[in-house]
Amino acid sequence: MTPRSQVRSPSAAPLARARQEFPARQAALATALFCLCAGWYLFWTYHALDEILMGDELISIGIYQHLAAHGTFPDSGLVRVSFDHPPLMYLTYGELLTRLGVTVAAARLLGVFSVLGMGLLIFYIARRVNEQDGWWLGVLAWAVICANPFTVHGSLLPDMISTYVPLFFLAAVAGELRQPEENGLTLWWRTVVIALMAWTHLFSAILLGGAYLIEPLVRRWHLGRPSPVGRPMVLRFISVTLGWLAFLASWAWFCKDHGDRFALPFKHLAEKVLSQSSAELTITGLAQNAASVVAWVTPWYALMALAALWACWKKRIYVPYLLILLAVANLAVYSMGGGAVTHGVPKYHYSIVSLFALLIAAWGRAGLQNVPGRVWVLAGAWALIFLAIQLCVIGDPIYAVYYQLREAALAGAAPIWNAVTRPLAWKYLLVAALLGILAMIFRRYRAAFLLACYLGSATGMLWLQFQAPYMTNYCYGGDKRETEAVLAFLRRQTIPLQDMMLTADLYHHLGWGVRGFMEGADSRYRTAERFLPHARKAALIVIGLPINSVTTYQTVLGNAEVQRMLAHDFDRITIGSYFIWIRKNDLLKQNQARPL
Repeated sequence: MTPRSQVRSPSAAPLARARQEFPARQAALATALFCLCAGWYLFWTYHALDEILMGDELISIGIYQHLAAHGTFPDSGLVRVSFDHPPLMYLTYGELLTRLGVTVAAARLLGVFSVLGMGLLIFYIARRVNEQDGWWLGVLAWAVICANPFTVHGSLLPDMISTYVPLFFLAAVAGELRQPEENGLTLWWRTVVIALMAWTHLFSAILLGGAYLIEPLVRRWHLGRPSPVGRPMVLRFISVTLGWLAFLASWAWFCKDHGDRFALPFKHLAEKVLSQSSAELTITGLAQNAASVVAWVTPWYALMALAALWACWKKRIYVPYLLILLAVANLAVYSMGGGAVTHGVPKYHYSIVSLFALLIAAWGRAGLQNVPGRVWVLAGAWALIFLAIQLCVIGDPIYAVYYQLREAALAGAAPIWNAVTRPLAWKYLLVAALLGILAMIFRRYRAAFLLACYLGSATGMLWLQFQAPYMTNYCYGGDKRETEAVLAFLRRQTIPLQDMMLTADLYHHLGWGVRGFMEGADSRYRTAERFLPHARKAALIVIGLPINSVTTYQTVLGNAEVQRMLAHDFDRITIGSYFIWIRKNDLLKQNQARPL
């Protein structure tokens, strides 16, 4: 690791000495700013806590309810319904819901607690990286995290990817900052973090283990000078191996005690990796993933992350190499792998917000030194301008790149790029041109203006999401009122649930808990061949744009045999973007006629 004395800016020395004279005041001010940023984050999350749970969000609640009632994980005989991950998240999640009750708000709180824990780790890492200016480095990184729309809405997903995984990544980085580097506590810390990560998400544990092992090689190559790598790599290999052995032993004991299947998570991981299609590696697939991620984190965050990576490459700033490896690996692997965007949310990229925030803070701190007062005033005005641009010109880009693209695809727009994405891209290009002109004029203070762009744009996004009548977590863009109206309509029917053909999340809201997921309700909509046998037996069928894929509309509802069967045997009603087919008979027609 580069000695800290080599990465401090000489121009910052007088300021650092002045701050050392008032350590208590500095700590108190940093604590106040930490609380202010946390309050900003909590304000926006509070207003989104009660958003209806949809899609995969309901699996966690269903698993908890089944575990509380039966003492075992739900198992259909084919697959355990927990996304086949080790159950650390579900066990602790169950403890939270036991104390707070099974409510929508309680279901979303685990991610909120995780973000606050990440904030403490951010400050610890910042202080270890730069003892003189660490408080302000931590404040800047924490402000970048709390201002990001992805932090707010991503943390509300009850999922291990948005709760424990980013927390354990930061814990891994924090454990690397002790001196001497390969002391006993650091070695055991790696073992514990690997074991906990494996208990949470196997693939993330593999990423972390790989980053641990190659970090000495990357550091030696980048610094361009000889440094010992043999002993550090051996010790890291031992730590990673012990971590996996600890996980395997405890997992075997858990399976024996709870009647679970030891090989299931590993089988699921292998099938998931082998099932990835080459289509996801095409230019179009990569572009769609990139557009979704950039829309969520904001383009200005992405620009700052690129600038920070370049500064690290040029050795102008210093952050732990493990942090860089984890950030880049998460971004690259999940951009090319499956599940990059789930129900409109690139949840597998959620960890990059906190990982890149420390990089951005190190870059920003170097660029914000010796900024005169008039530039701060101009930067504040620029933030207000970008707030107005986001609200009045750009709007909600996530809605455009996810929901409006789905609508355009169903409407037959060809190409879809012309219908939705190109106008949005032109807006961003014009704004980027304005930013480029400003950067040329105020070249020395580009960090201040880019941070101002980010804060203004992110605040505008949060306000748009706060005011939006549509869902802003899973099923992004779907009208909340439409989904609630459909559920109200279904509750008024006299048809038994087993005679309805619904998606798993609708089954859950109507009282089936995890049963819809266990019976593979969503898989019935994937192809016409799967759809027809179930539809012929059903008395009621629901298909909706917020919950069904565009593929369902195009390949299932576009199938001639499906169209003939629905037209002959069912009457159709429409509630917003939902289609409801009710089998033709007098009793159901009378029931259908009741007002909504």
